[in-house]
Parts: sequence; C-alpha cells; structure tokens
Amino acid sequence: MGKRPSLETQVLRLLKDKAKFGEKRHDAKIEKANQVRSEKYEKMKSEGIEVKLEDIKVTKKEVILEGIYSFQTFEDYKKASLQFVNWIESNHSEIKFIRDSHGLAAEYLQSLVDRNLAATTISSHGSALAKLFDKPAASFGFKFPEKRQEDITKGRKEQPWKASIQEKYAEELKVLGVIGLRRHEAAGVKISQISEDYSMLYNIVGKGGKIRNVEVLEPQILKNYVETHPQKDGKIFPKLPKRMNVQQERRNYTEKFYKREEDKLYPDKSKIDIKEKDADGKLVNYITREGEESQAFNKEILTKITQNLGHNRLDVVVRNYLR
Repeated sequence: MGKRPSLETQVLRLLKDKAKFGEKRHDAKIEKANQVRSEKYEKMKSEGIEVKLEDIKVTKKEVILEGIYSFQTFEDYKKASLQFVNWIESNHSEIKFIRDSHGLAAEYLQSLVDRNLAATTISSHGSALAKLFDKPAASFGFKFPEKRQEDITKGRKEQPWKASIQEKYAEELKVLGVIGLRRHEAAGVKISQISEDYSMLYNIVGKGGKIRNVEVLEPQILKNYVETHPQKDGKIFPKLPKRMNVQQERRNYTEKFYKREEDKLYPDKSKIDIKEKDADGKLVNYITREGEESQAFNKEILTKITQNLGHNRLDVVVRNYLR
C-alpha cells in the first residue's frame, strides 16, 4: 500500500485536474447549460409533462462549471485552498483526506469573519472551496456576510509603489483610462487591433479566453500615443509592470462612458424616472441601495459598459466601478 499523499498534495492534484487553460469558458457554459436543459427535459418527460426543449429555462445557478479556465483564477483558488489546508492541520489534525473536510468549510469561513476579513475576501475563499469540492457554496451552510461599498479597496488603497508607477507610466495610464482594459489585456493588445479611426479595439482576449470588442472613449488620445510611442513588437504598450493597478482607470472609463450615454438618453436629468418601464413592462433602471440612499442606473447603458469591460453581471459594474 502506497504512502498517503499529504492534504496539500491532494488539493494540488484536485485543482490541477480542473485546469482548462486555453479552453473557452464561454463555450463551456453554453455546453453545460444545454446539458442541464436536456436533463430537465428528460426528467419532465418521464413525469408525463409535455414541454418543448427550447422552452425550458436554465438559471445561472444551475450552470456550474467544473473547470478553471483562467490561470490567475487557478492561482487564487490554489492560494485560498492551501490556506484552508493549513487551518485544517492546525485545528483538525484528524482529517487525512481533503474530501472529508467539506463539513468544516463553514467553521473555516467563520474563522475568517472572526479575523475581520472583508466580505469580498471571504466570498473569494468560499468560491475557491466550492470549486475544490465541486459543490455550490450554499452547501456549506454558512451565511456569507454582505458585501458593502466601503469594503471595496482594490485600486483605492494607497500602495508604496503606486506613486512611482503613476509617474513613470503617466501616459500609459491616461490611455488606459479611455480604453478600459485590464492590465494583462492591455499588455498584449496590438496596433493591428485598432480600428482605422481609433474608435474601437477588436478581438480583445479577456478572462476565460472570452473575446470582445472595446469602444475607445477618446480616440485622439489613443492615436497620439500610438504615433509617438512606436513599439518594435507591434504592440501598443511597452511591458507593463505587474504591480500596475488599473482599477482606477477602468473606473474612470466606466464613469465617463455612463455619463456620455446618460446625457444622450436624458438631456434633462430631472426627467429620469426610476420606475420607468419599457414596452414589455420591465423596469428600465437597475436600482441599487447603498446605506441610506438608493441609486438608479439605466440597464441599457450598464449592459454596454459591462460588455466593454469584459464582465458578465451588471451588479459587479455598479458595485465596483460606479460611485
């Protein structure tokens, strides 16, 4: 009988088996949704329920992917999972197999709450464990703390190296503020991906290999930079440091984009009705509540911005990029 692998080794093997680098997460989601739809269809048929396959609804919560499609996500999940292992070894040394630790997830997550970690951090650990165990986070029986606007510090907290980066890469950051790309996306984008009038960037490869086109808010800024900063490899930018945090630039992009589109839709801001409905009777605005105040954001504008930023959910954009 072979030697039992350590908990750390077990975790690393499990995560490695889930790595799907190079594959498209978007395609996997479509395939999984079709699989879930077919399973629901067969179940309903067996119960004597008449229904067309295309009429069966599949919710986002039902589409759970087993794979990890982003290298950065893989690294984040690995780090969180190994922290869980360290906690097990310190508090539950009787656990020899990681599969037997699912019931400890709630206790571990509560320990993070007790350490006063941010709700977003705890949620990230929950996502990592859910992927590790191939079960939804709801199965842990843990009530995750609510995420609050004031807890979001990414791109807002001053770092010791921030000033030097801002000074050295001031021109690059100015351009990033009008194209809204993530750092790793900007690092790889080429001049050949720019439209003739500099108003669009084509075929930007984002998280999970998902490809999108991005609108340039101020084409002249991009044009001036490209013409005055030629790169030998055909890329727009020189090598960008990994410590460069472009969250503020993406936030600037979002706010400018939203204001421009809102000015088109509502020249007179006093005419904005948060209970406005479209032709189908659905609310036009996405309403969010932060503290004692509520804000209304137009869903059509949010959808455009969400697509340009490479996100999937409107609430993520509202929570992280709009104030």
